[in-house]
Amino acid sequence: MSIQLNYNEDFSKGLKRLMIEECNTALKYLEEANDSEKRHKAVHEARKAFKKIRACLRLVRDQVDYYDEQNAWFRDRGREISDIRDATAHLEVMAMLEEQYDDQLYKNSFDKLQKKLENYREQLAEKVFNQDEQLKSIRDALKEKVETIPGWPLDIQSFDDIRPSIKRTYKRGCKGLQQSMNSGKIEDFHEWRKRVKYLRYQLDILNRLWPQVFEALEDELHEVTDLTGTLNDLQNLQNTISALDDPFSDEKEKILFYALAEKQQSFMKKHALLLGRKFYIDSPSGFCDRLEVYWNTHQEEIDSREIPEPSQLEYS
Repeated sequence: MSIQLNYNEDFSKGLKRLMIEECNTALKYLEEANDSEKRHKAVHEARKAFKKIRACLRLVRDQVDYYDEQNAWFRDRGREISDIRDATAHLEVMAMLEEQYDDQLYKNSFDKLQKKLENYREQLAEKVFNQDEQLKSIRDALKEKVETIPGWPLDIQSFDDIRPSIKRTYKRGCKGLQQSMNSGKIEDFHEWRKRVKYLRYQLDILNRLWPQVFEALEDELHEVTDLTGTLNDLQNLQNTISALDDPFSDEKEKILFYALAEKQQSFMKKHALLLGRKFYIDSPSGFCDRLEVYWNTHQEEIDSREIPEPSQLEYS
């Protein structure tokens, strides 16, 4: 779901509205999590909401003194349930691999591995959902947190107020792209993905400046985060498999799995880099200059619409 400011709403009030809405979205899923699948859904949606809130905070980090505290709070809540989300991602990645290479696999390929991964997730779920009651703990803490957001001081008056934050996010994305190109390491792609995702959410917030352009930019970044996200999920899956006891039916199945995983990772690296090179073509300052033109033009458009029609003017 998008996080966008309304056409002519005050930036500061609108940004707090978006953060409150994301908190309420997370709360909705957490409160409805009364069976296994709904709990897994709640984990996924809550973590997404927390990342969007952190993107909002990053957009104004140079203008507020509570950034470090609040960013850490939402980061830590997401980390509390990251393992169970990764376990679900394992199953999703397996389904993706089997669909992608369906014509190269026997019908029951990886059945043993699938069952091992399902058991692994069930064991984690029992700990997270039943013993530790982490979802309830997060829900209760979030209810208290959302009540504080309206009182957070925030006063954004011009693009200059958010320019340093956007410039920093874009610059880190450029560096992440270059590092990923140079090293080819999964961990570097993962770090780059974080920067791309923050910028993607920030462009979504600013969508009102020029919807057609910002939707296209956000779509490009979305594809990069999808590719690099699956790339990282594949690596996490392999790490988990290495810790499982006898996950494959035989050695041939093991060789086949790792060959498919490597092929898919190579494909995703290549296409993520191609998209990244096209997107990160501006300098950080140049990118911000372009957004500032959109910002100022949007404001002029709002101001012009507030001018009364000639028939409404009174002349003395």
